[in-house]
Amino acid sequence: MPYELYLLKQGASPPPLFNSHWVLFVLASGNLDNRTAIGTYIHVTGSRYEGFTFEVKRNWSPTCTTEVFRNTLIGQVTDDSVELPFPITEYVIESEARTPLEKALLNLPPPGKSLRAAGTAGPVVVKDCQWWIINALPHAEAQGLVQLYPVASQVLDVAKQ
Repeated sequence: MPYELYLLKQGASPPPLFNSHWVLFVLASGNLDNRTAIGTYIHVTGSRYEGFTFEVKRNWSPTCTTEVFRNTLIGQVTDDSVELPFPITEYVIESEARTPLEKALLNLPPPGKSLRAAGTAGPVVVKDCQWWIINALPHAEAQGLVQLYPVASQVLDVAKQ
């Protein structure tokens, strides 16, 4: 049975000045809306100034934080794409990709520094958690680990935050 794949956007509404933090969440059990969900929280963490690192929170639940997330079901992942080489039954934060899904996402490394000093000439592509998710998901999809629903193309549009 495939697992549901959600995009979590931090905050009850889009922030006025800065982008929301984005996370991929593979639901193992429970429900996100009533905060009983348990699953795998996959993201890159850091800043545009210092760069980002890959992080996975296993057995994560919305009760692990006071943050509010907007969630959207964007697809499903295959059972074997989230299988771990050994069972983990407690809440753990790791920086190592252990499942086929995580390894496929890391075909695109986390973004490095993408901010430059004011007055530096030339355009810059700002790379952050949103940029990484938008560009990493196609690697997992191409390997047949993820099936994105049609709504995903609308939700992943950064302009729609």
